[in-house]
Amino acid sequence: MQDQAAPRYLTVLSDYLCATNLEDLPAEVIDRARWLIADCLPLIAAGMQAEPMRDFAKRQLASDPKGEASVIGYGRRTSPNVAALLNGTAGTWLEMVEENIYAKGLPAIQIVPAALAMAEHYRASGRDLLLAFILGYEASCRISRATKTKLAIHPSGTFGVIGAAVAAGKLARLDRDAMRELINVSATLGLATSRKAIIDGATVGRAYSGASGYLGILTLELIQSGFTGETDGVHTVYGSIYADTPDVISKIPQAPKQSFEPDMVIADLGSDFLITQGFIKMHACARSIHPALDLIEEVMARRPGGRIDPQEVESIDFQAYFSPTTLHNKTPKTAFGSKFSLPFAVASLIYHGRAALTNFDENAFANPVIRDLALRVDITENPEYTAFFPYKQPCDVKVRLKDGTVIEARAEHTKGDPKSPRGPAELRNKFFDVARLVWNKEHAQRIFDGVMSCEKIDDVHAFFSKHPI
Repeated sequence: MQDQAAPRYLTVLSDYLCATNLEDLPAEVIDRARWLIADCLPLIAAGMQAEPMRDFAKRQLASDPKGEASVIGYGRRTSPNVAALLNGTAGTWLEMVEENIYAKGLPAIQIVPAALAMAEHYRASGRDLLLAFILGYEASCRISRATKTKLAIHPSGTFGVIGAAVAAGKLARLDRDAMRELINVSATLGLATSRKAIIDGATVGRAYSGASGYLGILTLELIQSGFTGETDGVHTVYGSIYADTPDVISKIPQAPKQSFEPDMVIADLGSDFLITQGFIKMHACARSIHPALDLIEEVMARRPGGRIDPQEVESIDFQAYFSPTTLHNKTPKTAFGSKFSLPFAVASLIYHGRAALTNFDENAFANPVIRDLALRVDITENPEYTAFFPYKQPCDVKVRLKDGTVIEARAEHTKGDPKSPRGPAELRNKFFDVARLVWNKEHAQRIFDGVMSCEKIDDVHAFFSKHPI
């Protein structure tokens, strides 16, 4: 591809990706990257213990593909693309991975598995791993932010392919022309993902993130083999195939005015970082449910003993922006599907009295008290709240008890949002709460300490050989 034929935004982006070093990045960006990598590792390891994941891994590894990339939580190494596929799929199983509402999806779990697998493959340093992850995150999230994505599409398996490819390409030290070619090719390799699959609780949605890593590494292999892409494959796919102009998105302030706005991709590039604007989950359910759970925690805290008796509840009514209203199903069909039911999540939180992984297990799903309470939980859209999204995520609740008591609460920002951030202690506690499902405390501590001082790791492969994940 000749420079004069390349769109300016892709040239600027690829030049930036190739020229940027870790020391060029703000300290808060690097710190956030450490936390996101740390957040992903135990989630992947724990998710790998699910029976369908164990069987899937066994099938993928049956031909014994050789390689140096860790299959996290499985005790095997394999080729980078298979490791990225398995780790990315397992990482979403508990539904607690980071999300970025500006990018409209789950960036970290689509990119970390590919970046880590390729870092192990190349025996790269921790500094190189951090840099590759950050740049893959920024490139892909900026492209997704510049797009009016169709609401029918689930964004995992789409923009994440670009992020995984950029991370792999940075570790392979591609030059700017190859990097631009890689972005164009990766843009055309995403999946036709269905948001309804997620809402229905279909577990095929778990594979979307794994596919991003797999296809991102495939993109690098294609580029290294001499394959080429369109002059502007990004615009083709993100301006027409993945994009339209639904009413809900058209109401968002500062959203793209067209289906795809190239200038948004490079706006404030190098000074404004989307990686600092993500959201790390503390509840094991869809991100759009979290505002409602925050309010229920506030309501419970006001009650004697910090609890609400489910039998005392007459009704619970929420008003929120559009996205939570799509998760209104009161009778999920599976325990996994209960992670995508706002009424069930609220009822289970009230029943258990605290956020926990057990709120969405088989026992909770079968609990008649929880299922009955879920029938008394309603949510409606407030169009004025939708107009504020994603810069605010307004939600309010009115809890009516059978004795006539009415308890109300409202919040404009979800806990964990950059404007209402979680502290390091909460993030650390989450790491160890999940890690204890698969690792002993001492081993988890060594992994955590290593990742949180990632720049000191000379060889990622050697580090995880000494401290297996």
